[in-house]
Amino acid sequence: MKKTILFILISLSASASFNCATSILPAAIFGSAEYHVSGTPTGGPTDARILKSGKSCNNYSLLNVLFYSGGEGSIVEAAQKAGIKKIAVVDKSVFSIFAPLFSRECVVVYGE
Repeated sequence: MKKTILFILISLSASASFNCATSILPAAIFGSAEYHVSGTPTGGPTDARILKSGKSCNNYSLLNVLFYSGGEGSIVEAAQKAGIKKIAVVDKSVFSIFAPLFSRECVVVYGE
């Protein structure tokens, strides 16, 4: 019985601590993922050239969730920061440490 319980606990802790697949959701213990999001709603990059890049991040934390979430983390804000008028490509990244304690989601926009 003890071996079965120990096996179950080890299996659960291993599955919670290893983030084998990238996900847009924050991981339970540690997670870091970067992935590509197309430049148009229907898919694929646009005909815009890549001359500039802008980044917008949103920080989530139990400490500031009630008052301030730490940024917008949107495509519009990233484009405005870099002065991009025509978006070519959009990338996203997620970083989290003990997800409810801290996680950051960033949007990187490339264009002209």
